[in-house]
Amino acid sequence: MSEITTLAGRDETGGRPYPLWIERGIFALMVGAFMAFAGRITDWVDHPIAGPFAGYVVYPFTLLALAEMMGRIVQHRHGSKL
Repeated sequence: MSEITTLAGRDETGGRPYPLWIERGIFALMVGAFMAFAGRITDWVDHPIAGPFAGYVVYPFTLLALAEMMGRIVQHRHGSKL
């Protein structure tokens, strides 16, 4: 059985190679943004508990979600036949 199919039994054709370096670049930019602005966000909130929480918990998760959304947009644009 050398024929490759999916678990549902569908035959699928291969698409174009995906440029993973774009997503890695987006993620690297988000890591740089975190390193550049996390302290400023902590200072801006100006609260002993909420400041570090905003700067070191909420902000990185927001950046991670933004990077994921941007990556999905790139995947969608790359996969669709425009």
